[in-house]
Amino acid sequence: MTYPLELRKRVLAKHEEGLTQGEIAEELAVSKGWVNKVLHC
Repeated sequence: MTYPLELRKRVLAKHEEGLTQGEIAEELAVSKGWVNKVLHC
C-alpha cells in the first residue's frame, strides 16, 4: 500500500512535536513499522 505524501509529512510533523512512534501510528491509524520507515528514510 502506498501512502500519500501528505501523510508522510504529518508523521514528520508529529515526530517534531515529540510524539513517539507508537503514538504517531495510533493517531494516524498506520503501523508502527511504517512510521519507523518514514522517520529513517
